[in-house]
Amino acid sequence: MQLYSRLTTLAAVSVFLLIAAISLNPVSMQEAFAKSPAPAKKLLIAKKTKKTRKKGDETVVTVVTNKGPFQIQIFEEDVPVTSAHFLSLVKEGFYNGLTFHRYDPQFVIQGGDPTGTGTGGSGKTIPLEVSDKLKHSEMGMVGLARKSDPNSGSSQFYIILSPRSELDNDYAVFGKVIEGLDIVYQLRKGDKMQEVYIEGTKNEK
Repeated sequence: MQLYSRLTTLAAVSVFLLIAAISLNPVSMQEAFAKSPAPAKKLLIAKKTKKTRKKGDETVVTVVTNKGPFQIQIFEEDVPVTSAHFLSLVKEGFYNGLTFHRYDPQFVIQGGDPTGTGTGGSGKTIPLEVSDKLKHSEMGMVGLARKSDPNSGSSQFYIILSPRSELDNDYAVFGKVIEGLDIVYQLRKGDKMQEVYIEGTKNEK
């Protein structure tokens, strides 16, 4: 009887020690799966399928003036409505032969008015479109001019000749002069846009 009692006690102690050992190292299948590299694999797949805009994909408009040519990069992804409107006018040949009717030293050179007075337009207006990515932060930025009504942008556009942060969020920036900034600085009131076209489309019929 005494021997049986001792054996029972030893068995109980063994079970207790086994339970304690398991509790000190609790590695379940769920925890092991959570530590697997599966998330890293998903991230790699997402990275491969992520769309990126390649360098050189940007639309560029060439403006040939009596002082020489300059080129404007158009930010279609950031301001799609304004960009599409401007490019449609370019494709129509709307700007060919028009003049720059406004020149303010260290401020802007402005053109695109068929009347040459600063009061005309294309006959169509678009709503104001601004982007946090596009500011009047440096010389050569291109924006759509308008009247007092924010939604009156039409065909007139301007190029700033110095940084003008006071214009931010009130006027739609849609482009930037990337070539021929020295030509832009030479432009004055009365100078003419002889030809305006989208790069790569000049010889298209």
